[in-house]
Amino acid sequence: MRRAELLAAAIRVLQDRDPDTVRVDEVTQAAGTAKGNFYRYFPSWNELLLAVREHFLAQYAGQVRQRLAAVEERADAWAALEMECIRFVDLLIDLGTLHKVLFHGPIADHPIDSPDSAETLVAEAIRAAMHRGAFAAMWMSM
Repeated sequence: MRRAELLAAAIRVLQDRDPDTVRVDEVTQAAGTAKGNFYRYFPSWNELLLAVREHFLAQYAGQVRQRLAAVEERADAWAALEMECIRFVDLLIDLGTLHKVLFHGPIADHPIDSPDSAETLVAEAIRAAMHRGAFAAMWMSM
C-alpha cells in the first residue's frame, strides 16, 4: 500500500513541477511518509522513474486493449488503428515534460521490454485488424 502511495505522490509531484528538479524529499512529503520508506520500495530515484513509466504504460495499454477488443468490423479495424495512433501522440503530448524524463531522461537506457510497450501494442492492433480481414483487400489487389 505504501508503495502505491509513493508512486501516486511521485506522479502528482512530477506532473505539477519540472520533473528535472523534483527530489525524493518532495515525493515523501507529498505521500506523507518518511524518506526511509521511499528507499524501502525504490532503491534509487531511477527505480522510481521506472515504476512511474511502467505505471503509465500499463494504464495506457489496458485502455488500448479494451478499445481494440470492442472493434468488431473490418472497416472499424482500420479506423481503430488510426485512432490509436492519434491517441498515442496525444498521450505523449499530455505527458508534457514528464515524457522527456520517462522516455529520454536518466532511465532512457533501460529498455521497455514490457508487454505494454508501444511496439507490442501496435503489433497487437495490427494482428487484430488482420484477424478481422482489414488487410485482405490490400493483399488481393497486389
